[in-house]
Amino acid sequence: MAHLEQIAANAISTAVLAVAGVYNGSVHDLQFSRTNSSPPPPFIKKESFQYTPIIGPDAPPRLESNLPPPGSLSARLILGQRIDAGAVGTVFEAEIDYGNSSPELKDSLPPLVVKISLPLKSKRLNWEAACYEEMEPLSEVVVPRYYGFFQLEVPPDMDLKYGTAKSAPRSISLLIVEHVRGPVLVGRSLRAIAREDLLDMYSDLSRFSVLHEAFDIPISFAG
Repeated sequence: MAHLEQIAANAISTAVLAVAGVYNGSVHDLQFSRTNSSPPPPFIKKESFQYTPIIGPDAPPRLESNLPPPGSLSARLILGQRIDAGAVGTVFEAEIDYGNSSPELKDSLPPLVVKISLPLKSKRLNWEAACYEEMEPLSEVVVPRYYGFFQLEVPPDMDLKYGTAKSAPRSISLLIVEHVRGPVLVGRSLRAIAREDLLDMYSDLSRFSVLHEAFDIPISFAG
């Protein structure tokens, strides 16, 4: 693959999502606007599946951002294969429709995924976005490239087929993140060099006061 001239992580201000929902009898594009994330409580304790803020010392100061001023590019996204779904939302492969996006995006983005929030879960996805923004210095090294948190108010006459009552919130949100393939498979043995890499990654995350709960899953390491 040719070397990409990467755009800044905050260059995209509008994400247009091509969806299969019905709007006035036709396929409709949903236009999401980039939104500043709101950070979660700095100290979280998990007890019996309940998250409770803990009173404690202030969190480490956030490092100064190296990003330029926010851009104004538009990206039209076409959803591909569904990768996974969880309590907060669903992750899909996504391709840029370059013919209907800002020309500056051409040859400047890696493979992408989008994570779309479920109804009532936009706040949790907001918190996830805040963690990506907090970890900006680790982008491309420890965490995937992050291209923003976007929200919209769904038109009242559009049925997104979420299977929820009409009284459910009409605000949905999405994250745009680099698609990093080849996950570590739980239960498989890893060579010592992979073990060192993983431990270094989690050490870097800890410096940003980020707890990755998946680390509780036991992974065996080969000698």
